[in-house]
Amino acid sequence: MGAEDYQIITDPVHARLPRRENYQRLKNEILQPGDTLIICSLSVLGSKYAARPELIHYRDHHIRVKILDMPATMQDFSEGQEQTYDTVTDIIIQTLTTMIRQEQLRIKRQQRRGIETLKESTAWEDYGRPSITLPDNYIEVMDRWLNGKITANAAMGLMGLRRTTFYKLAKLYKEGDLIV
Repeated sequence: MGAEDYQIITDPVHARLPRRENYQRLKNEILQPGDTLIICSLSVLGSKYAARPELIHYRDHHIRVKILDMPATMQDFSEGQEQTYDTVTDIIIQTLTTMIRQEQLRIKRQQRRGIETLKESTAWEDYGRPSITLPDNYIEVMDRWLNGKITANAAMGLMGLRRTTFYKLAKLYKEGDLIV
């Protein structure tokens, strides 16, 4: 595309965690309004979730983005037709927004179908977090704690319960809602 070697910015990628220091420097420090950024693919900006705000950033900062595998972005517009480029960018942003919404709806539908299928099977009975089983000494230890004979930490230790579980069960016990 006519760029000199010093004008090409690359970032090393390590496994699935890209280090994007050079890209961030390019985006935040080097590019100025009126500049053109040429990228090989929209995926360079990240997933469709990440690419959308990147495109919005460039549009808002009047930086043109040419995407080599999207011919509509490669068009050169004559003087005074810069609005056409903004329209093309807006269409890409709206398309990404629609794709993201459709994917979210599809995922929710699949989750709903999966849950409904699971509810119809016997596996539903064992689904979710297992219920808390009360220790054998629960009533004895709780009565000692409520009467002030032992501390909460001592009661937790005697029953083998974690802090959150202990206080959750204690509240139910005090209100009489705990079935022993």
